[in-house]
Amino acid sequence: MRICKTFVGAAAAALAFGALPALAQDAAEDAVVADASADAEPESATPDDAAMMAVLSSMFVAEPLTEEQVKRLPLAKKIVDKMVPPGTYGEMMGSMFNKIIGPMMSKFEDASPAEVAKQIGVEEGEIDLDPEQLAEVSALLDPAWQERRKLEMTTVQGAMGKMMTAMEPGVRAALSEAYAVYFDQKELTDIDAFFSTDSGVAFARKSFTMSSDPRFIAATMKALPDAMGALSDMEEEVKTATAALPPLRGWADLSGEQRARLSELTGLSAQQLKDGMASAADARATDATEGSDED
Repeated sequence: MRICKTFVGAAAAALAFGALPALAQDAAEDAVVADASADAEPESATPDDAAMMAVLSSMFVAEPLTEEQVKRLPLAKKIVDKMVPPGTYGEMMGSMFNKIIGPMMSKFEDASPAEVAKQIGVEEGEIDLDPEQLAEVSALLDPAWQERRKLEMTTVQGAMGKMMTAMEPGVRAALSEAYAVYFDQKELTDIDAFFSTDSGVAFARKSFTMSSDPRFIAATMKALPDAMGALSDMEEEVKTATAALPPLRGWADLSGEQRARLSELTGLSAQQLKDGMASAADARATDATEGSDED
């Protein structure tokens, strides 16, 4: 199954903040692009995953609410209850999937050269098949491949719905605290009055589902080539910015004392470090050469 956890997680996390439709769409699109090249089975969470999540969580620790903010919290919660009634995120996920994510994922329903090459144990460049031939080979290797794709999409949609439902209580609580922090008592009172009207209720609910409007999608897709072009210059800009810095040290650049300390810290022998650092240097040189060739 080519639908990876990165796609599901990134899309759901971005969509949780439906008030930021452009970011949500960008995250979903980036995740689809990354998944298309991954072509790998999803893996269960590993200790490394848990460690990474712990690091990320520690990076975003909110300041405790002040006494004044705590006093505003009940009114903030009241507003959020009107803005985001229970089940809102599940509804938003269904709308977003049907209008954005589903159509994007459907682009990967057809057999791909990479997948066929993987199934027969060769490199992708070793086979040259047109779409009809790819479909025929896929049918030979996996007669149920079309049904498999549809089931994968259905399963992903269900998983994302469950994820959004699980995220909703935490997001609602965070929204309440954010409103208590960013708005004073008068502003909250005015906001509550607005969301108590029919127009306010309509605005609150539609502001989430508007993120799947075709206008947003079309605008994002239109800007994507320019955005990717700007991103492609990033590597060269980083090289230019760091050109004056000294290069990474190799084994030969270290003093005897530094070598001993490095060995002590890492638990690796001098020979292991020497060989490993040489290998790393070769890899960096290869990467630099390939980068120059691409330029």
